[in-house]
Amino acid sequence: MKRIYFIFMFIIVSWINWAETSNEFVNNFIKYFNQGDIDTKIQIVETAIKRIDVNMGPFYHVVVDYSVEFPEVIRNNPSMGKILIDSLKEIERLDYRESNSSVFKLFLGATTSTIQLAALDALKVIGEEDKKIFPD
Repeated sequence: MKRIYFIFMFIIVSWINWAETSNEFVNNFIKYFNQGDIDTKIQIVETAIKRIDVNMGPFYHVVVDYSVEFPEVIRNNPSMGKILIDSLKEIERLDYRESNSSVFKLFLGATTSTIQLAALDALKVIGEEDKKIFPD
């Protein structure tokens, strides 16, 4: 019940914050992602993916960093693996190059080939000019 209340409050706050700048809006997603349990994190990423009107790149960067820091969560929860892949696709779509180092770390330590391939696809877009990732 507490989780449902938390999600409901998150959605209400998101709607109220519609008039906020996109940075504040994204920061709220980051804040609630960091505070939430696994199920809440999944719900927040699913909500973020529907928001194509805001550049959520910094938020997806946080999702990748979380996955790099806690690989056992991804390994033990297929839904977290799915939202990680979805986040990588969004990083690729948004061409969010600020996350290239984190995506590369994820690629090197990926727990499944599916995650590794999604990371590689994102790296082809966001890391194409980074000589540390793709040397000549």
